[in-house]
Amino acid sequence: MKHKEVISNWQHTLLVIGFLFGNSMIYSMGIRYAERDTFLAEIISGFLGAIILLAIALTVNLFPNKTPYQIMQKKLGAIGAKLLLIPFFLFSVYVSVTILDDMQVFMITLVMEETPPWVFIFTLALATAWVVRQGLEVLARCAELIIPILLALFVVFFFLIFPEINFEEQLPLFTSNLVDICKATAVIASFPYLETILLLFVAPRVTKPHKLYKSHILAISIATFCLSWRSVLAITAYGLNEGTRYIFTMFQVSRLISFGDFFERVEILFLAFFFFMIFIKIALCFYVSANCLASILSLKNYKPLIMPIAIFTSALALNNYGNFQEKLIFQFISWPLIVFVMVCLFVFFCLLTCYTSIKS
Repeated sequence: MKHKEVISNWQHTLLVIGFLFGNSMIYSMGIRYAERDTFLAEIISGFLGAIILLAIALTVNLFPNKTPYQIMQKKLGAIGAKLLLIPFFLFSVYVSVTILDDMQVFMITLVMEETPPWVFIFTLALATAWVVRQGLEVLARCAELIIPILLALFVVFFFLIFPEINFEEQLPLFTSNLVDICKATAVIASFPYLETILLLFVAPRVTKPHKLYKSHILAISIATFCLSWRSVLAITAYGLNEGTRYIFTMFQVSRLISFGDFFERVEILFLAFFFFMIFIKIALCFYVSANCLASILSLKNYKPLIMPIAIFTSALALNNYGNFQEKLIFQFISWPLIVFVMVCLFVFFCLLTCYTSIKS
């Protein structure tokens, strides 16, 4: 399969930031375990994500302008490479399903309770698929336009919420035991930091592979810093007991913002932030899914697969969970195990890449 698409390192950095924010911005899953020390789990998870991204950068530099499939094929043969791609394809599809499901649950629970779920799911999926079908460069230009505005919006959001928070609620620190911090780290790392293994299929498209290390460190640093505030803002704004009960913590915090009598309902801006970030993440997942499937089927062009994948993931998202409680159980228990298995496959691929590079 031939690839002619290229993106700049700056565009790739913004895509990584958008992927990390994605649907994770509305949640603060680990807060139920580590409470006031959740920010420690966030930092540890960010460190694990940095290792993944640096490993991707190393792989791309060892085999510049080579796709993961071409690298696998060199050592495992065509059949072995396709078999190894299947888990990555399934993983990217299910991440897409999770994003669509999170979006429709969020909208139905807090914004438009009477609207059927399929309206949100199919609208987002088909609109995103249309953009991805135009090519990775178009998606990268969208990120180049949108992500800086959204990051500026996050800074404004922080300064507006500052008068509403009480940092004394964050004290005392370091009261959680090691087991609770590890539990929080497992949940937070699996969503979204370790999901970055999918960016293995995007990174080879950059124009300057030797600068990927810098791009990835910058992206993971910005994302980790911003996401670490999820639990802190929830606790300092609502207190420990109430702050740990909320599911969509950042949206609840945004509702507290009021600037005089003329600047209220700021959660609408947060909705825009949320929608554009999940657009970037699900677009990248569609891109990865289509590329994996195209390689498995030995197709030269991945673009005709985008729309069928979007429709397929939409159908899955409509019947993903019986209720929200099932989703939480899956997110806390099953998803970290699935991500762990995928990380093991990623490590195997990295070791295979290093071995192939040394032999050649």
